[in-house]
Amino acid sequence: MTLALPRSAAEITPDWLTLALRAGGLESVVVAAAMLTRIGQEQSFTGGAVFRISLTWRGPERGPDSLVAKLSPPDPGLAAAFFAANCREVAFYDRLAGQGVLPVPRAYFHAADARRNASVILLQDLKDTRAVPFAQGFSAVEAGTAVDALAQVHAAFWQHPGLADFDGMALLRTFDFGACWARFPKAIGAILGDAALPPSFLALGDWLAANQNRVFGDLYAQGPVTCLHRDLQADNVVFDRAGRAVLFDWQMMGAGRGAADIAYLLISSCAPTVRRSAERDLIARYHRALCRHGVTGYGPDQCWQDYLRGVAGKILMTVVATVRFDNGSAHKTAWRRADLDRLLAFCADHGVGLATFA
Repeated sequence: MTLALPRSAAEITPDWLTLALRAGGLESVVVAAAMLTRIGQEQSFTGGAVFRISLTWRGPERGPDSLVAKLSPPDPGLAAAFFAANCREVAFYDRLAGQGVLPVPRAYFHAADARRNASVILLQDLKDTRAVPFAQGFSAVEAGTAVDALAQVHAAFWQHPGLADFDGMALLRTFDFGACWARFPKAIGAILGDAALPPSFLALGDWLAANQNRVFGDLYAQGPVTCLHRDLQADNVVFDRAGRAVLFDWQMMGAGRGAADIAYLLISSCAPTVRRSAERDLIARYHRALCRHGVTGYGPDQCWQDYLRGVAGKILMTVVATVRFDNGSAHKTAWRRADLDRLLAFCADHGVGLATFA
């Protein structure tokens, strides 16, 4: 039987949940009642809705007390626009993420329906974890914990044959960098008003737009590749009671060079003063963790170079999020300002330019 996927909270009924959870492996459970509560003040960047589901069980078999449901956007246009991204997350849980093995939430059910551009994922509720506000940013200790979690994921899928189904360059076909970059200076000015983009950064963006296939091909299609998150920042990381990092929101995942994720994480989620003081130690920590998890033939110098070149992936997503997503609220305006300030500081600190990608 094919299970119809809900498009709204009203369609997530106890009967539907029973069938979904049984399909996902909880074969004897019966959901007696479900109470849904919207999580977050706003829609996520992908326009979908996220709900916490408090569950009451009937009979001796029980599942978790609560779950989190991620639904595709109810608007047909948004659902079509973000279906590929939502499918990537479904595929991540379906084909890559082992239950209880990686530092990611457990997925109890996941499915996508291409006919309706619909998707749904029922995830482990991370309500008993600690989050760090994006504007605050990670401490060096918190960044190190997140780096450890990323190294575990990257080592698990280092040169993995299953990555052939996760073309890293597909992101460029969804979000053409050149087209987005052409709109970026005006868009960031409209959001922030007083944003000043240095001439060196504008020249770098122009060059990346003219050379995007080469630059992003080296980052996402040339080995050694692993499974990248590609949007790992403070909003997509929580810390459990043991202090371990849990990584979620895998819509942007794809193949690529692992250190690109580290660059994205540190640029996005650390104040420049924290990053400057800790990044050399954190990159060395990441490389040691890869080796400890069994990665061979990848030296520390190459790791550092991949880290510097990984700024291209951060520039890509900053530009895309600025011109393609909703940034109208005060919260997201503040988010965009912190993100841009941290990105510009990284580029200035490391003299990022054409030579970086030579």
